[in-house]
Amino acid sequence: MAMRGIVLRGIFLLPIILSFFNFRTAAKLRVIHKWKYIDYLWESEGQKRAFVQEKKYDYRKIIPTDSQVLQDGRTVIATPKYFDNPASLSTVSSKTGNGGPLLMPYPNWNWHNGSCSGISSVSKLMLDKCNRLWFIDTGKIGDTHVCPPRIRAFSSKNDELVKDVLIPSKFSKQIGRTGKGGNFEIQAVETHGDYCDQLWVYFSDVESNVLLIFNGKKIWRIRNSVFAGNDEGSNFEVAGERFYLKRGLSKSAISPPGFLKNDILLVGAFSSQNGYAIELKDLHDSCTGSEPTYYKLTSLKMNISQGIAKYWSEKTGVFVESYASESMIACWNIENYLEASNVGILAQNSTTLQFVTSVKIVKDPYRDTERLVVLSNRFQKYILGTMNFDEINYRILSGDFSTLIKGTVCEPNLPSIVEKGFTPDN
Repeated sequence: MAMRGIVLRGIFLLPIILSFFNFRTAAKLRVIHKWKYIDYLWESEGQKRAFVQEKKYDYRKIIPTDSQVLQDGRTVIATPKYFDNPASLSTVSSKTGNGGPLLMPYPNWNWHNGSCSGISSVSKLMLDKCNRLWFIDTGKIGDTHVCPPRIRAFSSKNDELVKDVLIPSKFSKQIGRTGKGGNFEIQAVETHGDYCDQLWVYFSDVESNVLLIFNGKKIWRIRNSVFAGNDEGSNFEVAGERFYLKRGLSKSAISPPGFLKNDILLVGAFSSQNGYAIELKDLHDSCTGSEPTYYKLTSLKMNISQGIAKYWSEKTGVFVESYASESMIACWNIENYLEASNVGILAQNSTTLQFVTSVKIVKDPYRDTERLVVLSNRFQKYILGTMNFDEINYRILSGDFSTLIKGTVCEPNLPSIVEKGFTPDN
């Protein structure tokens, strides 16, 4: 289904516009953490030796995929267990090893003891406005389902588990089964009320064509081809290296409140050039079996690479997205209609921004400011086995968001924003 709303459609037309125009940008993102490889803040040298001997720690097999800055300033890192590793969820410690800053398992080592009461594998993180850290624990190590998958949330104030929801087996594979499926990733968290008592958690199985929703009481799924990857979008090229990877829904963002007539969830498969908008009220109502309306945001062929990670500023309405081949982060302001003069590049660097898999805009709890935080991980080298662990491979970069957009076409111009809606073509 096509969509007339050029304001929304523009988000997924950014690659087409950028292919015809060469924007210049100052380097304003600063590297705040960097790693050659991942190592941990071990309880003892004996503990580390035991993990190595049991083949549960091999730094060549660990890659960070997401980061989340907490209100107290700590940075949480997700390292999914594509292979076995000591901890899939950690904070960046103040200690440094030969590989870079040492990671401290979150919330502590006891949660990473190999039992199903602990944390198995996490790839994405979301922080809600009540400072709860949300993630999906897949229960997988590699392709083996070792524990039941769960929706979990920790209070970032005291690091205590505040939500633990078992994902029913009808949505996943049984423990002990080996194979694809059940690679759950959190996509977005929607909350309402001062205490976030109204809740919707959106998550996906990146190896299928489904979106799953938890409304605080029940879990259901929506199956549609719009969530699936395609062959054309599965071909990636980054820094001269090519690989093929077909994955489903893995990049979503909720529109900031007050900017549109009806709030939406933007969705897109990791391996696809297409994107879609779904009204949140349609997603809420889908628990009764009603089918949402999908607004296709573009059907044009991408002239440059796929978008990888996206986020939306609640303060400014500025949308940001990272792109694989160009090692860049582009921006577009929801105030403006899409045209070449309204698209900007916030950052582009062929070294530090190789494969940005995490883009977050973090609010300062004490000032009315926002900060852009991104994680790059040279994923193309990880999947091809070409990583050089004598080089810097993983980085977290950050910059004041208002400074990044100041003087660009993305800088807000209006004191208030008129609500805009969208309608499907007839």
